[in-house]
Amino acid sequence: MLPAALIDAVRTAADEIGSAVAVTDTGGHLKALERTDDATFLAAEVAVDTAWTAASYRVATRTPTCQIRMSRPSRTTPA
Repeated sequence: MLPAALIDAVRTAADEIGSAVAVTDTGGHLKALERTDDATFLAAEVAVDTAWTAASYRVATRTPTCQIRMSRPSRTTPA
């Protein structure tokens, strides 16, 4: 169970950005989702997918995508 303070922080963040915020546990299981009334129709789906991806790579959602890509070899890099 998530602490009430974390749920409140998720609600506050969603209100501040006017969109959706999702929180997953380390296994990528959705624990909290908050969507504002004026969020676009895909906002909740993108928030959940972003949280799941961050959990699966064990990085913060604010980590730039280029850093995630650099952490594993690309297909074009010679071995």
